[in-house]
Parts: sequence; structure tokens; C-alpha cells
Amino acid sequence: MPMNKAHRALCSSLRSARFMERQILPWALDGVELGEDVLELGPGYGANVRIL
Repeated sequence: MPMNKAHRALCSSLRSARFMERQILPWALDGVELGEDVLELGPGYGANVRIL
């Protein structure tokens, strides 16, 4: 199911990307070693993968 326009606009904003990069991902990945490959499972278009 495609995202609605509001969700797409919010998730693709620079503000959202900065928040994800500075707050969410450091917290979520604390103590986790990532390999060379990452598989993102979830809704959306992979905005977090660009940061990783």
C-alpha cells in the first residue's frame, strides 16, 4: 500500500532525515556492528538506508 501524501512529505524532509541521522539511528544502533550488507524490512521507500 502506498504511503499517503503527508507521510511521504514528512519522511522525505531534510528535518526528518537529520532527526533520524542524529537521534534515532545512533540510539537504535548503539552496540550493533553492521556488516557490509543491510536489509531494511518495513514500509516506506528506504529513507533510512540512505543514511546507513
